[in-house]
Amino acid sequence: MYVTSVDDIAPLFNGTLKNFPLTVNNIAVDPLKVNAQNMFVSLGGVMQIPIAQSGSALAGLAYTFTTNAVTGVPEITFANPPAAGSTSNIRIITSEEFVTCPLPEGFADTSLNDGPGIEVNAAGQILNIDQGTI
Repeated sequence: MYVTSVDDIAPLFNGTLKNFPLTVNNIAVDPLKVNAQNMFVSLGGVMQIPIAQSGSALAGLAYTFTTNAVTGVPEITFANPPAAGSTSNIRIITSEEFVTCPLPEGFADTSLNDGPGIEVNAAGQILNIDQGTI
């Protein structure tokens, strides 16, 4: 088992915002390896319970884990905005060592080319890759 600390999001708390990006060393966490159930989330020293699906006795509690549709970055969304000055501690527990999606060596300083089978947005972010392309 691997336990990884997420970058501190507490400096972003202002009492209004509910959504916060989840990164490790400034690299977005991998949504294929991270979910609400394998995170331990503490706000102000109080453990938070993820929001369960509708109909559950736990429905409507503390947070959800989703990928932002605009930025493509995985994020935590709290049911209530954390107050400014609150502390936060988020740990991810996985059976695999890497919870982030780092670029392969050499990709960070080269441009991404798209072609048939690869759909990108105006910012150059990949939106979809046709399975036949891979």
